[in-house]
Amino acid sequence: HREAFVAKQRVKQFREQCDELRLNHGRNLTKECDRIRRQQMKERQQQQEYERSLESQHLAIWQQELQQKMDRERQESEHKKKLNNETAKGIREQMMQLQLQRSQQEQEKTKEAQLRVRAL
Repeated sequence: HREAFVAKQRVKQFREQCDELRLNHGRNLTKECDRIRRQQMKERQQQQEYERSLESQHLAIWQQELQQKMDRERQESEHKKKLNNETAKGIREQMMQLQLQRSQQEQEKTKEAQLRVRAL
């Protein structure tokens, strides 16, 4: 009887320990799952921060390129305006020269006509 009782108690003790081991294993598994989940969340957050950083860098580059393009277009526009003003000034000067030449020719014709009339 004693051996049967001892065997029975050992089985009972084993079962109790198994439950505790299972419970302990379950806690460890839960802790490991929680650790993995936190690690995944941290990695996801780092990935999102990296992507935001990239977006910010791309935006900064895009803005810089846009500013350069706008500056270049402004310079080209100013250059064209300056060129147009210089061309218009040159044309006005030519027109004034031509008008002056015509006026001088008219004066010479008038003087010649007056000299001819006096010569008669």
